[in-house]
Amino acid sequence: MSNDLEILLYVLRRKRRLALLIYVAIFNASLFGILVGSYNTGFLSDLLVFICACLLTLSLFLVTKWFLNRDLSKHPFVQIVKEKSNDVVWVYWHRTENMPFGVKVFTFNRIFICLNDSSCYHISVQANEVDLITEYCKQVFSRAVFGYSEERDQLFKINPELISKD
Repeated sequence: MSNDLEILLYVLRRKRRLALLIYVAIFNASLFGILVGSYNTGFLSDLLVFICACLLTLSLFLVTKWFLNRDLSKHPFVQIVKEKSNDVVWVYWHRTENMPFGVKVFTFNRIFICLNDSSCYHISVQANEVDLITEYCKQVFSRAVFGYSEERDQLFKINPELISKD
């Protein structure tokens, strides 16, 4: 079971590394924009410098936040696994595909974990990790019902305890 927890932590680490990569890319692009804008004169170059300075500040804030929150043991999903596994009543996954004009642009896979206090948490995973994480959840959350249906959604909204296995 600890091996499965390592897989879960790997998924969370990968997500965090991707976020850091995006923050650093914004930082570098804003630095480049400031350099380009400072060599030119005029309103547009001043506007470019201002916008890039705002992006630079935002990226510094996000990178700082990323480093301050790097302890994955405090992630809500890990906390649920360690401390509230008996409170989980429903687990399902949802795929969202963004297809403007019929062209698939993005696909988001999320696993939702719903607790008996009507709160739900989700974790974004890749398509090939859905089955792996779901199997892990089946081992850890013995009371939970797995899979989505409109009926379960309505029962959960009425009273979360109505859909648990107990």
